[in-house]
Amino acid sequence: MTEPTAALQRLGLSKYEAEVFVALQQIDSGTASEVADLADVPRSQVYGAAEDLEDRGLVDVQHASPKRYRAVTLEEAREQLRRDFEREHERAFDALESIEDRFGDTQERQEAIWTLRGSETIDARIQTLLDDAESSITFGGDASLASESLIAALIEAAEDVDVLVVSEDATFLESFADTDVETAVPPDKIDSDETPNGRFVIIDRRTVLFAVVGPDDEESAFWSSGTTFAKWHVRMLDGFFSHHIDL
Repeated sequence: MTEPTAALQRLGLSKYEAEVFVALQQIDSGTASEVADLADVPRSQVYGAAEDLEDRGLVDVQHASPKRYRAVTLEEAREQLRRDFEREHERAFDALESIEDRFGDTQERQEAIWTLRGSETIDARIQTLLDDAESSITFGGDASLASESLIAALIEAAEDVDVLVVSEDATFLESFADTDVETAVPPDKIDSDETPNGRFVIIDRRTVLFAVVGPDDEESAFWSSGTTFAKWHVRMLDGFFSHHIDL
């Protein structure tokens, strides 16, 4: 399978549709037999694929004897596939919202603990949690895991909610100088050499996320919100802060 064919399949075309369209891009126009030879697709499959492509607005058909097929320009195809994607995107999420409206408030909530892998995925989840904060945010952990975008998000959030950043890295804490972010340093008795790189976030005292970098240098995390599990961890960190950190 060629890369163009595979890419078109990822955009929603079937295997035969993608192969026929790619073949038609190589000629001005062609009959089903000519396309079948060029695309290595059974002629019986060319007819159906070409008709589906015509319905999608990607192929023009000349109703001669025999029929001839011609692909639209790449710019036309690009726009058509973009419109198709956006339309399907709206349909999918309209349907999901309908399900949420019908069942979201009636289903019993479970003690959900979610796991994440990869720093980019974890960054995206932290950003979502920060955006949802209503009263308070606490961020702590290794400075190497705090990107510039995360620092900026914490500073921006501090304009509306209480934000505390806990770190032993003075340079990192200086990033929040002259901002509304409150900073604190953990106790010296914590052995940094024995503690793996990690970070944590607490949102509104009801949502927690803990992440750690493993031996394979991949970051993994778990998070939970509005659960007994989350409340217990918030209470545990409250006790640690009250005994060891001078705020």
